Amino acid sequence: MGEPRTPVFMSAKEVLGYDLPRYLYRMPEEQRTRRAARHPVIVVGAGLVGLTAAVDLSVRGIPVVLLDDSDTVGARGLSSRGVNFARRSLEIWDRLGMGDRVVEKGVVWNVHRTYLGPDTIYAYEMNPDPDQKHPAILALQQYHVEQYLIDRLRELGMADLRWRNEVVSVNVKPDHASVEVRTPDRLYGIEAEYLLACDGARSAVRKSLGLDSAEMAFDRWFISDVKIETEIARERHLWIDPPFHEGRCALLIEMADGVWRTDMQLGEDADMADAVTPERAMERLDRMFGVDTSYGIVWAGAYSFQFRVLDEFRHGRVFFLGDAAHENPPFGGRGGNGGIQDADNLVWKLDLVLRGRAPSRLLDTYHRERHPAAVENIAQTARSCWFLSPQSRGRRLLRDAVLSFAKTDLEIRPLVNTGRMSVPFSYDSSDLITADSDKWEGGPSPGAAVPNCRVETMDGSSALAGHLLDDWGGAFVCLYFAGAVADMPEDERRYLREKLQADLPVETRLLVTGGDADADFRTIRDSRNTAFRAYAAKPGCVYLVRPDGHVAARWRTFDPERVETAISRAAGRHAPAGATGPRTPSSAGDLRLPDPERLDERLFERLVDSVDAAEPEAVPVFLERLVLYLSRRIEDPDIVRGAISASLQDVAADAHGDSSPA
Repeated sequence: MGEPRTPVFMSAKEVLGYDLPRYLYRMPEEQRTRRAARHPVIVVGAGLVGLTAAVDLSVRGIPVVLLDDSDTVGARGLSSRGVNFARRSLEIWDRLGMGDRVVEKGVVWNVHRTYLGPDTIYAYEMNPDPDQKHPAILALQQYHVEQYLIDRLRELGMADLRWRNEVVSVNVKPDHASVEVRTPDRLYGIEAEYLLACDGARSAVRKSLGLDSAEMAFDRWFISDVKIETEIARERHLWIDPPFHEGRCALLIEMADGVWRTDMQLGEDADMADAVTPERAMERLDRMFGVDTSYGIVWAGAYSFQFRVLDEFRHGRVFFLGDAAHENPPFGGRGGNGGIQDADNLVWKLDLVLRGRAPSRLLDTYHRERHPAAVENIAQTARSCWFLSPQSRGRRLLRDAVLSFAKTDLEIRPLVNTGRMSVPFSYDSSDLITADSDKWEGGPSPGAAVPNCRVETMDGSSALAGHLLDDWGGAFVCLYFAGAVADMPEDERRYLREKLQADLPVETRLLVTGGDADADFRTIRDSRNTAFRAYAAKPGCVYLVRPDGHVAARWRTFDPERVETAISRAAGRHAPAGATGPRTPSSAGDLRLPDPERLDERLFERLVDSVDAAEPEAVPVFLERLVLYLSRRIEDPDIVRGAISASLQDVAADAHGDSSPA
């Protein structure tokens, strides 16, 4: 299943397609009985995010009903959709029991290569970390992941998957949400204590509740999945103004099954219907690969990239996740990966609340933690879009200057922004996080995701190679860095064994550098001090880790009272009932993006604003005065002379058409 309908090599150019499974529709019980049964959780949308949430709920033993208006995976079986999955997503799927299948099928690439015209101007290598279990990025068609998630749901047996069940309306009550659903037979009603809207950018749930926000369309792109008979380096290739697509950008990356993903910028006014005809698609691909190259088009389509974020991710008993809550272009893989982290953040909180182990106000922190993450992801992708398609005179002028300098200046190259890869968001300002009270030099700070270091799991005197997050069961974890089992004070051992938060799921794991396993606790041997270094830990240090793998608190020494207080806070027992922090308007056109963290990027944005504010005829004068002012501020004349010389060389090279990289 999920394979392209084609052999590996084609003798001619073809339009192919994916051979994907079709899932059977079955009449729901509510339709037969005409009674609206109430369920703990309903998930709307069997895409990447909805399936991840449903599997997580099932792993925790919570029955879930999953509604989807289609009967297959992917974009109704047409496209690869999401491609790049971050290490954090792979770690989450490991916990859910299907991460290995994703890694085995996916393609690893470690080099981002950026071209200006035909020439490389910047190649950034993401060196694989030998102490990490997974690569930073893995490329795989989204429908493969969705199939693995469906298989896992069937193994667990806790989910009722209902295909061709279309949500028509949602009504939110104080103690439940009622849903009207259309099937091939008729309409029926169903209820849930909580409803998770994971039904994408055109969310029927969002529309039913009247929550559609303004969106800002940004650019239009032609996208295709291609099987090709040629040798191409396994890298992420991104061209700016290439000979085969002048004045635009293009992207190429390998996925599974020998299929390559191509993205080609069309411009804001392009006719998207015309762009996806076989004739137009082959015309573009012929220019990209050469007319003599044999390839097969597995799928082709056109998209309009846009930004959107809801004001609130929680509306009573309804939660919005993934594209239903926030939408952004795909650069950096922040859409799908961000949605997976939405599910990872919410489900453990639902678990505690449904079991009566935490107050319902814990669920308010889903919005307060994930909304800032969505805004940050949109900010990162917006800057990538603005770099690839400058929307103003100042932005184009500065972008072109960066590209010119990047050919020879190593310090300028990080400003070449063709997509910052997805990374976990830190919840350091969350109500659930306990700030450091001790002095630390390094290690994951409170709110950050924990690193998955290479370690050994102990069984008596024997050890099995693995990683720190292996068999992470979705409970709170108390990581106690013991050094040696014998060095652990008896009163601390007794407390961890007998008294630590009996009403909450808390697992203690000991990290030792040698010796045998402890009889009372799961023991991890860190013989190479990999985890001790990554966590900046010494014997006696303690990390409290949330069920989603983020640090809730940490201490240099064990203190039962501080640990208990931090666990209660992390479970929402000390969290304020009201929302905190700034609100962001729902209109994407008015979205206030945070300033870049890096100084050079902030300076770049300031220069863009300054050039845009000046009249066109005044821009040369502004730049001349800026150069003179900066020259006076630089005390070393050799630096000024070197900068002048390098700039003259760049200008001369551009004038002669010499764009070869240094």
